[in-house]
Amino acid sequence: GAPSARAIMASALSGTALRVDDVARMLDESGQSLQFSKGLLAATLENIDPGVSVVDRDLRLVAWNSRYLELFRYPPGLVCVGTPVADLIRYNALRGECGPGEIEDHVERRLGHMRRAVAHSFERVRPDGRVIKTVGGPMTGGGYVMCFTDITAEAVARAGLEAARAELETRVAERTLQLQAANTALGAATADKTRFLAAASHDLLQPLHAARLFAAALAGDVAPGGQPLLANVDRSIAAADQLLRALLDISKLDAGGIRPEPTRFALRALLGDLADSFAPMAAEKQLELRLGPGDAWVETDCNLLRSVVQNFLSNAVRYTRAGGIVIGVRRRGPLVRIEVRDTGLGIAAPDQARIFREFERLGHGSEAGLGLGLAIAQRTAALIGAPIDLWSVPGRGSRFAVTLPIVVAGATIAAGPRSVRLVAPGVMAGRRVLVVDDDAAIREGCAALLGSWGCQTVLAASSAAARAAIAAVDAALVDLDLGEADDGLALIQSLRLARPAVDYALVTADRSVATSARCATAGVVLLAKPVDPARLAQWLAGATAQAAE
Repeated sequence: GAPSARAIMASALSGTALRVDDVARMLDESGQSLQFSKGLLAATLENIDPGVSVVDRDLRLVAWNSRYLELFRYPPGLVCVGTPVADLIRYNALRGECGPGEIEDHVERRLGHMRRAVAHSFERVRPDGRVIKTVGGPMTGGGYVMCFTDITAEAVARAGLEAARAELETRVAERTLQLQAANTALGAATADKTRFLAAASHDLLQPLHAARLFAAALAGDVAPGGQPLLANVDRSIAAADQLLRALLDISKLDAGGIRPEPTRFALRALLGDLADSFAPMAAEKQLELRLGPGDAWVETDCNLLRSVVQNFLSNAVRYTRAGGIVIGVRRRGPLVRIEVRDTGLGIAAPDQARIFREFERLGHGSEAGLGLGLAIAQRTAALIGAPIDLWSVPGRGSRFAVTLPIVVAGATIAAGPRSVRLVAPGVMAGRRVLVVDDDAAIREGCAALLGSWGCQTVLAASSAAARAAIAAVDAALVDLDLGEADDGLALIQSLRLARPAVDYALVTADRSVATSARCATAGVVLLAKPVDPARLAQWLAGATAQAAE
């Protein structure tokens, strides 16, 4: 090696002769080093998993390991130092190890890689099913090294993974189709549910409407001692109506059957109408109901906003035993808050979140509600993008508020049900009222109630009968669903052509946005079934007063 050569040259230049035993010792050390390197290389090649073969610059085999022989199972005598690698490639090609094609083409293609000193890598499935990965690369100074690895297990795992991925994609595609079909079916079911609810709201409320009319008609015939019982009957009917409406409303909200139809309008007209509507209920409990100052324009669904504020007012009247209620608006920069304040029982802080859940009731004595009103109000407010907030202190009262953006005043005002002035009930005596309804029980109930107020009633079960009787009346109560091609609102419009001076009211269980909008556009009062007798009397008294003017 280099150290030994330097020692010999230094000795020759200095004229100092090396002894023979020194030269022998140096040569022996160099031989040992070479032997060690050769042994280390041989041990390494023998203890690695891949098969290895090495060819020199003349493309002749110079080294290999036993794993290489195990992989290719060459016949005895074929593998030895100096064997042309072309012979080994040709032997493998003849056995089908190189795949389909001409034998010499396989040989020349592989020899070409080695001659050009180009690295290459590929995988081949052998006839016995094993998968061999071949990697080749050139050596410095000439020659080529080939490495052969059995990757059968890895290939099987990879194939299994690919099959699983393909199966997963197939299952995902199938599941997607199933979900699409389920969504389509759900959409159809939702539409059917919405239609069913619309029909149910009419059919289920019809008997309640008749019962309330008959109960109100009995008021004049029942002795004073029986009046509390009659009042309990009326309250029970109202509670059943409230519960049924709440269930229908929350089902429609969940089913997506309610869609906002925004219009631009001033709040004061809406709040004034609500205050007028709740004035009789507040007066009955000796509460002061006041409309505060202020106004603002908003753009939202008027009927949905009305239902939210109406729920606040209803709760305020129900849970306030003394004092009063104020409804009004407060401006807060670009926003306006519609507030309902009361001096009622108040709500403890731990209960203020749960009262907005379905069927949650605080149980304040006999005034406990049904537990659905605020849940519906919150969902309705979310539908129109109007957040609700609550402030309340037990014993001091509560403030419910809903907030909306203020908009520029516009020309379109969403009209609500027409408010009327309270007039003494005696002015209703002698009024001739047409009742149009296809339900005989409701016609009889209306006749009994109106008769107890001194009104003369004309009953009609169809549009034809109504047209024949319109000339003899000065007010008309018309049911929306008459079981005919034209509904009650269309009938009112046709009756107006003959008798425009008659006061018309539409009676219906349908409180949808579309129906409310149609009534508002037509200028027709909407009375919801089951009709509150006080509200009916208020409308008749107001119509009478307007006729007298």
